[in-house]
Amino acid sequence: MLLLLALACKPSEDTSVDPDETGETDVVDTDEVDRRWTFLVFMNGDNDLESYVSHDLNELEQVGSVPGVDVIVQADRSPDYVTDDGDWTGTRRYHIEPDGDLTTIHSPIVEDLGEVDMGDPAVLSDFLVWADETYPADHVAVILWDHGDGWTLAGAAQNAVSWDEGTGNDIAIAGNELVPALKVLTDRRGEKIDLLSFDACNMAFFEVAYALSPVADYLVASQAWVGDEGVLYGTVLGQLRDEPTATTLDIALTMSSTQVTEGGERTSSVTDLSQMPALARAVDAFALAALADDASTQRVADARAVAGSADRVFHDAYLDLADLGSVLASDPDLAVEASALVDATHAAVPGAWGDTRHAFVSGLSINTDTGRWMRREGFEIYHGGPGATWSQDTHWDELLGAILKAEH
Repeated sequence: MLLLLALACKPSEDTSVDPDETGETDVVDTDEVDRRWTFLVFMNGDNDLESYVSHDLNELEQVGSVPGVDVIVQADRSPDYVTDDGDWTGTRRYHIEPDGDLTTIHSPIVEDLGEVDMGDPAVLSDFLVWADETYPADHVAVILWDHGDGWTLAGAAQNAVSWDEGTGNDIAIAGNELVPALKVLTDRRGEKIDLLSFDACNMAFFEVAYALSPVADYLVASQAWVGDEGVLYGTVLGQLRDEPTATTLDIALTMSSTQVTEGGERTSSVTDLSQMPALARAVDAFALAALADDASTQRVADARAVAGSADRVFHDAYLDLADLGSVLASDPDLAVEASALVDATHAAVPGAWGDTRHAFVSGLSINTDTGRWMRREGFEIYHGGPGATWSQDTHWDELLGAILKAEH
């Protein structure tokens, strides 16, 4: 599949609600429940991924909610692509229940919202706040399920994640939409999201991780295109059920590693977002060293052709950060900063996996693109977007701008 999201605490039996009667769900009394995790999936299938909505809802039901863990999904479908599961469209909220039937969704619909815009950051915030009110827990995981393409879509003006085909909207990172939407939840809880995951393509970027570091502890994402499997929900939820003392990092490592080792995906990684300030300092020092003279800038530009990328088509837009540093680690003028960049990347990534073609990956990509779209409009978004904190706090954008100027 191309892109995905999810986590939450189980309500007692007498709090269940028939959505056909009320259309609403009462706040759950969890006093007698060990409120460990809420697992939230924001599943935007209002696009050409619609056929995967039922697939992943059934996969989530393999384990579903158990005492101490509530699994909650807000799922949206399109009217255009498939007719399974009653050919419903619009947006539903499910409390995912255990169910061994992989062909039919049996979990209760706790709310039917009608048609909403899943490309609206306010809709994401509303789901997160509602879930926290209704299914509170000590820890929360948020999985964003849909298309994605890093800090922005290479070659077009669409941004980042959650593309709603019905409205034409999405939730931008550089446009300062995603982080504020998530911050509504962190402000309410008084703490960061424990685990944030993209079941979506090409989201394991330095830029993305740095922007998200104020609102989450760990990030799970792929540097490459994500295929049919994405997150193996049954495996991850099984760990939450069977290992009550598992840490957030334990869960993140399982979520990430199994996508490659069992699901056949190209890449996946875990980023410790508390390490992003240190990594940003290393990125900044490297950029400043490269900007010291035209020759150093050119050697960085030339190194792009040698360093590994998680994408063949948009090679420079998805350049592996540590591999770029490794290529320049013997450069007479850049060696110190390049080596420090490699070390800081590895320190920020406690786990990175790649298939045989991507064995080089460090877990984070960085943008070095100077192609046509970048020249025309992309660089201004990258450099001056209100959510582009990577450009506000490092000189990487100045380095990229210098390469652009030299090449054009």
